[in-house]
Amino acid sequence: TELSLGEVETPVVPRSLSGVPMELKLDYMMPSGSFKDRGARALIGCLQAWGISEIVEDSSGNAGASIAAYAAAASIRCRIFVPTSTSSGKTKQIQAYGAEIQRVPGPRDAAAEAVEQAARTTYYASHVYNPLFFAGTQTIVPEIIRQCPKVQYIVTPVGNGTLLLGLYQGFAAEGWLPKFVAVQSSSCAPIYSGFHRLPGQELKPTIAEGIAVQKPARLSSIVDAIRASGGTVLTVDDTAVDNAWRQLGAMGLFVEKTAAVAPAGAVEYFAQHPPRPGRVVVPLTGMGLKQC
Repeated sequence: TELSLGEVETPVVPRSLSGVPMELKLDYMMPSGSFKDRGARALIGCLQAWGISEIVEDSSGNAGASIAAYAAAASIRCRIFVPTSTSSGKTKQIQAYGAEIQRVPGPRDAAAEAVEQAARTTYYASHVYNPLFFAGTQTIVPEIIRQCPKVQYIVTPVGNGTLLLGLYQGFAAEGWLPKFVAVQSSSCAPIYSGFHRLPGQELKPTIAEGIAVQKPARLSSIVDAIRASGGTVLTVDDTAVDNAWRQLGAMGLFVEKTAAVAPAGAVEYFAQHPPRPGRVVVPLTGMGLKQC
């Protein structure tokens, strides 16, 4: 039996933020409340079939929650390494699935370093390194093609790049690429620096905790994918993110702050030249309850 928690094709709703029309894909309507369920379902489904009984993973929260949820469904023991700064809503969710939490002091990258020791003796169900996870995240592509056949741009937040690389692989398999506009927090923007060939900057606190990744493992692949699409990378500050988050809330769309990064970026990118309706897809990646 294929592993499932009752996933659905997530809906698309057309809206305008600050006068910029965009198709908002509500990918936070997956079972654990984030797009990461796409990758977790594919990865954990394979591990269940292989007879894996115990796993470890590192995460800023959403991937850990997704992995923990599907591991619970597959009766696989699970330990998640998270930064101590992870929102309590996310850690409570992970624990609710019966997973063990390992809190790691320091930034997101410290959790990635801490998991390496455990990964020597336990299967590392990584959403960053394991290609099975990307095989899952690319399932968003056929949905977008059906729902928005005239899409020209996809604007997405980027930290470790799991969504963007899934989009790239999925569209490449279809034989074409929309332009990928990757958006980072101005407080943590290594992909922006890499894409524009700028020196790296020091990590600063940001409300976009889900993409506060200072050393993305697949940076070169992310940059290559964006370049191949003819897209670009831009940054937004916390004020712009908070403004977009509030606009979304006023429309009845409650997302976590990280999920507001992409619409904030779309507003900045298209402010001078608003696109035609139906041409810009913006995935909303995580539900707001995760930060409560």
